[in-house]
Amino acid sequence: MNTDNILREWAMHNWEIHRAKYTGEIVKFGKNAKGKFQNFRPKKPIRILSVNSMIGYLHISEIPKLKNEIEDDEIERAKADSDPILALKIERNKALVAMLEGFCKGKTEEAAIKALDEYLTSKESYETFNEVPEQRKTHSLKDNYFKDKNFHDLVMRTMEKVGTHWNKVKLNLKNNTLKGETINYRSVSNFEGEMRPQIQYFHEGYPEPFEVMESTFKKYLSSYRKQIKITVTE
Repeated sequence: MNTDNILREWAMHNWEIHRAKYTGEIVKFGKNAKGKFQNFRPKKPIRILSVNSMIGYLHISEIPKLKNEIEDDEIERAKADSDPILALKIERNKALVAMLEGFCKGKTEEAAIKALDEYLTSKESYETFNEVPEQRKTHSLKDNYFKDKNFHDLVMRTMEKVGTHWNKVKLNLKNNTLKGETINYRSVSNFEGEMRPQIQYFHEGYPEPFEVMESTFKKYLSSYRKQIKITVTE
């Protein structure tokens, strides 16, 4: 069984366990304090929250929380020189995010599973550099560079024009994009429900944007200043 099949198996098992939390439906009752109703399955799923309520919850809480965890873990993974345990956690969270976003879009469990399969397929093609040589190339994790090489190149072009101050670089990313590249700025909710600024990098051919929290961007720019000598052009 290859790694993607193992990841899919884990994601499906996790979805089964936490289905009520993700969809608002109960399909099986576990054992209560007296040992009754163990593995009891009702004829039809019992909905405890509406689909729209669940989608709202996932958008403002669960999905942003997972994405923040992924970004924080990516930074720690770089420091730990590819800790295999942390890498597994990141991959699992990414698969779960794909399922949750699929559920939010299609409003069904089938849509969540389809989104998971699409994520696993795109992940394989985008990480196979020989098949897609100019897209989604990544740096070695021992380098404190942005994982997406195209975004890294955009940051480098911008730094060469405006210098290395993180906020100047962030605000000028839009002015240094190439054809097929787009930068958006938005706010997303963190685990505590507070809104935090985020940078989204869209590249033609990507199935989804490369996302960087502003706080993460600032940390990486500090690393760039230490590792890269920049000559600002007038």
